[in-house]
Amino acid sequence: MSISPLGRKNLSYKRPASFEKFWFGCAYYPEHWDENTAKDDPRLMREAGMNIVRMAEFA
Repeated sequence: MSISPLGRKNLSYKRPASFEKFWFGCAYYPEHWDENTAKDDPRLMREAGMNIVRMAEFA
């Protein structure tokens, strides 16, 4: 199963993607950080304006 915000549309210079909003985020691996640092990370991400985070990539 795959999930794509574009559905089955292909991107090209002739037909650019039309997103309703700009997605700004990061890949996040909390297991790479000590507990004290990881506690502050969600707040810092929100303050930076992030609205999406990729996690559990290799779960």
